[in-house]
Amino acid sequence: MRQYDVVFIHGMWADSGYWNRFRRAFQHVGFSTRAITLPFHDKPQDFDGLRRVGMADYVAKAGSEIGPDPVVLVGHSMGGLVARAYLARHTAVSYTHLRAHETSL
Repeated sequence: MRQYDVVFIHGMWADSGYWNRFRRAFQHVGFSTRAITLPFHDKPQDFDGLRRVGMADYVAKAGSEIGPDPVVLVGHSMGGLVARAYLARHTAVSYTHLRAHETSL
């Protein structure tokens, strides 16, 4: 059975580091993982930049980092919206929307 890369997309007030413990857990059981940092979400966040970007910019960034191969997308909060918008334009293997208060490892 083919194992797909797992790509994590963070929420509004985070960056790719939000997913570190999840990535370690997935990697521990053999998955290859990636986490995307959306535009202007690097630490410290650029609030002026955040005012200038929208969903289309986030989807473009996700698309440039996901690549052409099928993946499993995991998004939290706004990252879930980005994943859904991406999937509306592309084909992917699977999608899971995690909410922080329901998710623990």
